[in-house]
Amino acid sequence: MVKIDLKTGAFWALCGYAAVSAVSITMAEIFYILSLVLWIALIVKESDKTAFDISKYILIPFIVFIVIHFIAAVFGIDPLNSIKDFKKVYIMGAVFLAAYISRGSLNTEMLIRFFAAGAILVGGYAFSTGIYHRLILHEADFRAVSFSGNHMHAGGMLAMACVALAGFAVAELKSLSIKKLNVVLFSLGSVFAGLGLIFTFTRGSWFAALCGMAIVFFTAGKKYFVIFLVVMAAAGFALKDTAVGKRAMSSFNANKGTSNIERAYMWQSGIKMIKDKPWLGIGTANVGKIYPLYINPQAQEKQQGHLHNTAIQVAVIDGVLGLGALVWLFISLLVSQLRGALKAGGYDKHALIAFFAVTAVFIINGLFEYNLFSSQVALMFWFLTGISLKRRIKN
Repeated sequence: MVKIDLKTGAFWALCGYAAVSAVSITMAEIFYILSLVLWIALIVKESDKTAFDISKYILIPFIVFIVIHFIAAVFGIDPLNSIKDFKKVYIMGAVFLAAYISRGSLNTEMLIRFFAAGAILVGGYAFSTGIYHRLILHEADFRAVSFSGNHMHAGGMLAMACVALAGFAVAELKSLSIKKLNVVLFSLGSVFAGLGLIFTFTRGSWFAALCGMAIVFFTAGKKYFVIFLVVMAAAGFALKDTAVGKRAMSSFNANKGTSNIERAYMWQSGIKMIKDKPWLGIGTANVGKIYPLYINPQAQEKQQGHLHNTAIQVAVIDGVLGLGALVWLFISLLVSQLRGALKAGGYDKHALIAFFAVTAVFIINGLFEYNLFSSQVALMFWFLTGISLKRRIKN
């Protein structure tokens, strides 16, 4: 009879998730759920009290937010619909799963290698399809996607992958024993993710990625940061008259009918919703039910299921109490990652900076898109965050 090693199974299932995290929503969820089930079976079997062993400064706001999210669902305008949608919180469980499975540097290294391989595949696919459709077929409206999802999802994932892998490459270069394979793999992953990101034409993801890269290279040292600035300046000059440059400049266009002004109208509607139900909101998955009652008369987009801004969306569905808990959680994450980086040295220092930068990317991208429970994007974020919160143990 073959004895099943639950820990090994959970680890390899999570490696499978890392490889397909940006490839396919279905494949990513299959591997994630498989790893999650094996992990739960493992901690039940072994009564492992360290399964949820992350800092209480993060665990407390994490639990508070989930509790408020549930209470808001129960007392929302459509409790049955909200409670059904509440199940999406399982995505956030990736924090605990990844923190547990990635204990030990070898486990972390393997997970990141698989993640880099997936980023090369997806970034290469998005870049090649972008070249084909934009430059060969002259499809002016084409926006690259992953193998599933839309261009907004692809933009959010590729922005995080680009920044994370650039940070891991820097961490390898700053370590005492440089592994050339990792430097090459992580660098290629970052470059391909960045090239793919360009062709998604998602400006919020572009901006978030640039901020994240600035954090990574500024903290890496003057030489790295100067090279980054020179490369960005050269790219900006080369692309200024292209579709990419025009798309970037359109960020400042507030004319009627543009996506910029439409989002401003959505945010105005969201603020009105918050004023009507300020404390616990309307419950998750209910924005579309009441949006027509709050729509700006000048808005051309008459139906919206979300408000293209994580803070406003959370305040609408969970009230200011839910938003407060979420802000508390993200501040705790940033402080924990930065404090860990300041205490560490070599590889660990710059790896934690990479995770700090990814958190910044997720927050900044959330200013233009509701990404907190966007399954594929959010799952990738909580997976990477979990690795940053792992307990450091020797292999």
